[in-house]
Formats: sequence, C-alpha cells, structure tokens
Amino acid sequence: MQIFTLPDNSVIGPFDSIEALSDGNFMAGGGIIPADQVAGASITTVANDYLNPEQQSAAIITFNIQQKKNRFAAYTVESDPIFFKSQRGQATNQQWLDAVAAVDAKFPYKEVS
Repeated sequence: MQIFTLPDNSVIGPFDSIEALSDGNFMAGGGIIPADQVAGASITTVANDYLNPEQQSAAIITFNIQQKKNRFAAYTVESDPIFFKSQRGQATNQQWLDAVAAVDAKFPYKEVS
C-alpha cells in the first residue's frame, strides 16, 4: 500500500500502487491525481494498518472526491454522447445506462467505515 504524505503531514491514500505519469500527474486507485494536488509530497510504502482510523477515513474521502472528478470527466466523454444519441433515437436508453455503469465501475467509490 502506498500513500502521499503532504508537506503539512496530511495523507492522501492509501492506494494499492502509485504510478508517476509522463505528464507529471499520478495514477493511483484507478484515477488520475493531479501533480498540483500532491506538490511537495513524498510517496511512501506502508503496511495496511499504518493509518489510524481517522486518517483512513480522511484518505477515503479524498479518494472519493477524486473519483467523483474522474467520473465527471469520463461521463462527458463516454456516456453523455450516447445519452444525446438516445434522445435522437440513434441509440437505446439501455446503451446509455450501460455506458454510465461502465464509468461507475471504472471509477468506484470506497466506503468510509
């Protein structure tokens, strides 16, 4: 498990893995983490029980916020065009619902415990 530790000692994560992308952003938890969101952060590999429950909850909330942004971007590109085609009779409502479900599956939320 990996985390971003920010300069103020707050934590973003945990993620199964963090990968640096060529554009300076990071791939983590199935989504893109913008470089400016983690500027000055260090990436640390930690044991699963490294974070206390409060930190785990905060990390999951941060993760879900990023997933919401990822979903919005993906809906715009992947499912919205199908929705408008369905409105014109060029696609079925089920095709649109399937596209929405595919985006949701690609960017799942985690439950806060």
